[in-house]
Amino acid sequence: MENEDAFDQVLMSVAHQLGNANSGGIEAMLDVYFGFLRRKTDFFSVEESKVNETVLAAVKKQHAIVQKDKQAQEKRRQER
Repeated sequence: MENEDAFDQVLMSVAHQLGNANSGGIEAMLDVYFGFLRRKTDFFSVEESKVNETVLAAVKKQHAIVQKDKQAQEKRRQER
């Protein structure tokens, strides 16, 4: 996504409301998001394996970004 922080304010508002409501943490945020997908899209109308594959691919993508950022940070630290 070109401007990945475009929705940060909205998502932070949701996270804040969830935190005030039940302290559900990330699980509550995921429940809200996947509930939205279930109610408002056809995301869950495909085979479960495709849903799992899509979600896992998104998680792996974000994890790879975190790992790359950590490596770059470590490299910068070592260069000092």
